[in-house]
Amino acid sequence: MEEDNLLSFVVDQLGGLDGITTRRMFGGWHIGRAGVFFGIVFKERLYFKTSDESRARYEAEGMGPFRPRPKVTLKTLFEVPVDVIEDSEALTEWALEAIACQEAAGLE
Repeated sequence: MEEDNLLSFVVDQLGGLDGITTRRMFGGWHIGRAGVFFGIVFKERLYFKTSDESRARYEAEGMGPFRPRPKVTLKTLFEVPVDVIEDSEALTEWALEAIACQEAAGLE
């Protein structure tokens, strides 16, 4: 299966972060760094892991949670706004925040 176009763009945008990895996962693409899963690209949309504190930032931008199927909602993954994806520095900041959320929770 071919790589998602958005995934390629996101990986390029995160070029300043060492150790970004990707792999197929649940019909989308898993994004990680140094063994920490922090995002997924699914159907040309990017979602990052959130915490109770960071989630407000996504909601303030009008972004919603990851819904891989109509009856399934994963409230710890929220869609990243397009303007953030298009800004390499902003995307890197949001990615680092998503990684920190996972590390603080002791999750990988």
